[in-house]
Amino acid sequence: MSVLNKVKLAFVAGALIISSTAIHAKDVTIRVQSVLGTKSDKVHMLNEFANDVRELTGGSVNIEILPSGSVVGNREKALISVAWNWALERDYITLDNPTKVVKPNDEKPRDHYVTDK
Repeated sequence: MSVLNKVKLAFVAGALIISSTAIHAKDVTIRVQSVLGTKSDKVHMLNEFANDVRELTGGSVNIEILPSGSVVGNREKALISVAWNWALERDYITLDNPTKVVKPNDEKPRDHYVTDK
């Protein structure tokens, strides 16, 4: 099975799971980060898939394809920062934390939260 088919299968499974919960929720937005450039053929196909899901669910399930690095980059920066500060506090290293000069990417806040109610 090709990588693209695996990605499509994962999206379909995720959309089915989310769409089954969409009965109880008004609208659901799934934000997926791509590791590919925004102009790549695979990202274009993912956007077409997102449009198909939106149409099939009557707009109740929306899939947003985020640009490369928009969310994961912030998580990686936070992880490196924590590890660096830990090592700095224990005198394993003496250099300042390099992540201080890295500007975080913009993120959209969540608009749907899963609860046990």
